[in-house]
Parts: sequence; C-alpha cells; structure tokens
Amino acid sequence: MSLFDNRKNIWWIVYAILAILLSAQSAREGGDFDVYLQGAEKMSRKANPYRIKSVPGDLEFYIIDDDGHREWVEETRHYELQYFYSPLFAMLLIPFVEFKFFIEFLWLLLSFALLIRIANIIQYYFDPDMLTPRQGRLWVIAGIVLSARLIPYNITMIQINIFIIWAAIEAMMLIRKKHSIIGGALLALAINIKLLPLVFVPYLAYRAKWKALAIILFCSVVYLFIPAAFMGWDYNRYLLYEWWFVINPLNAEHVIETDINTHSLVAWIPNLLTETSGSMDLNRNIANLPVETSIAITNVFRVFLVGLFLWILRSVPFKPAPSKMAEFREISYLLWVIPLIFPHQQKYAFISMLPAIIYVIYGLIVMPVANQKQKVILWLGVSFVLLIFTPLIGSDIIGRYTYNLLQYYKVLTISGLAILPILLIFNPDKIELWRNNMSRDEQAHST
Repeated sequence: MSLFDNRKNIWWIVYAILAILLSAQSAREGGDFDVYLQGAEKMSRKANPYRIKSVPGDLEFYIIDDDGHREWVEETRHYELQYFYSPLFAMLLIPFVEFKFFIEFLWLLLSFALLIRIANIIQYYFDPDMLTPRQGRLWVIAGIVLSARLIPYNITMIQINIFIIWAAIEAMMLIRKKHSIIGGALLALAINIKLLPLVFVPYLAYRAKWKALAIILFCSVVYLFIPAAFMGWDYNRYLLYEWWFVINPLNAEHVIETDINTHSLVAWIPNLLTETSGSMDLNRNIANLPVETSIAITNVFRVFLVGLFLWILRSVPFKPAPSKMAEFREISYLLWVIPLIFPHQQKYAFISMLPAIIYVIYGLIVMPVANQKQKVILWLGVSFVLLIFTPLIGSDIIGRYTYNLLQYYKVLTISGLAILPILLIFNPDKIELWRNNMSRDEQAHST
C-alpha cells in the first residue's frame, strides 16, 4: 500500500492548486519573510541588520492569529523588525530585495514541495506497506489533522521552519545512506541559518558519524566566512559579533519570556514559579520563588530533557542506530525537544514536534488488539493531549478570550511535554514486534 497512490492524480492537482493559491495570497500579504528581506536590504548597504531602531512615519500593520485573522494597527512611530538569522542567509537574499512577492511566492511553493518530501522520508523510515489499507488511511488522516493548524500558520507567516525540519531529516537520511558529504553540508547550512539543528551534532558523535561531523565542522566554518568574500573581512567580522549579540542565550530577554506569544520552557516555568507581569491581568504563578531560583530550575529541566535522550538511545555509544525505526524515534526526539529548550519560540516552531506525533500515532495503530483497554486509554489520552495541535483550538471555535487564555497559560508547551511519556513507552523494538506480528496475522488470515 502506498500512502501517495499515483492513480489518485486528482489529489495531486488539488494540492498543487491549493499550494499556488495559498502561496500567492500569503506572499501578497507578507509575513516574517519580510524581516529576512529587511535584513538583506540593510546588509546590501553594509548597515547593521541586527540592530533595530525607532523610526518615524506612518505604519499600518497587522497582528495575525492561527485562524488567519488580521487585526490592523496604525502607528505614527514604530520599531523595525528584528532579524535573528545568519549573515550568509541575508546575503543570499540580497538579489531578491526588490522582488518581495516573487521570492516569497517561490519560498512558499518550495515549502509545499518540502512537505511532500518530508512525507516521503517518513515512508522510508516506517515502511507503510506493512500497514493494512485501513491503518494506512488512519495514519495519513491523523497526520493531516494534526498538521492542519501548524502547517497553515507557517505558510501564512512565510516562516522557515518547514525548510529546517526537511533539512534535518533529509541530512540524517543521507548520512544513514553513507552520503555524508551532502548530508553534512546540508545540516551545516540549516545550523548556519537557524542554529536549532545544532542538537544533531552531539547525536552524530554518539553514533560515530565522524565523516559527517567533519563535513559539518568544515562547512560551518566556510558558511560563516563566505560573506567576507563579497562584503569584506571587517564587515563580516562585525556582523558575526552583532549576530551573537542578539542570539546569546544568556541575554536577559532569553532567560524569562513573559510575552503571550512565546512558548517554551523559559516562557512557562519561570512564569509558573515567579510572579511576572503579562498581557492579561491574571496570575499564572503557583509560587513566588526568586527570579534566580526559577531560572535555575528551568535550566535544570532543560538539561534533564537533553539528558533523557540517553534513554531514547538505549545503546552503547559509537555504534549506529539498531534500526530505521530506532533512528526515526531518535530524530523525532531531537526535533521534539527543540521548541522546548530554546528561547524565543512561537507557535509555528512547534511544527517540529510533528515527526514525534506521527511516530506515536503509528505505535497506537499497530498496537495489538489484545491490549484493547490499554489501547483505548492511550488513544483517548493522546487525542486529548494533541487537541491543541488541531484547528479545533482556534479563536473562531473557542472564542478569542479562551484562545488568549490558552496562549497566556502556555497550554501548547504543556501539551508538547505531555507527548514525552508515550514517546518513551513506545520503544522501536516494541513497535516493530507489534507490526511484524500484525503482518503475520494478516498473512495467516489470507491463507
């Protein structure tokens, strides 16, 4: 059974039409890609893309939510938008500064294409042909439903997260297939642009992928200094300093985040343990610990989640993953932990949890009927936890005030954490045993 049956070309046509229409609409209205182009424009005249300033002049802009609603705001003085990405990324965008709609439209079409590629890579790791047609449909439908909130939001905001997820799992698959040069260069590029895939570097060391690590290190250095060949050594050194100045995780704005739109451990735990001010006149702390103590507890929990990865690995170091299924769970965990341990994460960043969710859903599908009671309980629990990832949690359905409450109390972060126990329970050996037993049962019934 193929999850993407070529006989059903109508679905490909529908997908292509939707991709073109949504890309055109989002590119016309603009989004976060405008910030990248603003950084490129500053870099083209050798200004500082990492420092923002208050500038005079009328500005009309919108605040967007998950449902695509835009609340228009007018100001006579405003701050420039903050660029957080690498000098190389800004330099690559310089030729497109004057072609905003064109480059954003192409970027969104690329994002839609990468979603298909991500699905194909997932098939490589899971071998869906071992599922029955009914199970395959259930797996696909569950994946679509759980993507139906976060993917459109990434598209509407013209974000970069889909590219980062694709680059990470594509690179890991290439490295698994002994294409270490291409895989390492790709992962290094993703790290250069948005640092988050840096979590894969120690993992590759644990799995003794030394050639890939060497390529990543070499390419990372090259990517840092490519702009110097075009913009000059002094200016490039200045840019690297300024880049680190805004992304330094020790910056005060990165250790406690009180904004309603940020979602991560640093946006949840400190506000839970320390009295802070927020956009809503509601208490969200259960204790009144000193700020330093709440920050320390947050960092301990971050280290705990990183250390828990050793439980996921469950094998001696310097050996390859025992199976494709095991490697996918390891990749999924690393992508799952990114929006939790890194600061300055917003709703659209949680799209990186989708591989872990897809893994969990697969485990629930192949779980044997003999464990029917446990299976029902797990399905109900997972459905409740993952409700926040569906379009049902939108202001159109639950109302603006309720929606803001969920944002304010960081329910998305809590739901993301709640995936962890099931991810730990469903180890790959157990899932593969269930799947193989199910396949043998199907063959026995067919004979």
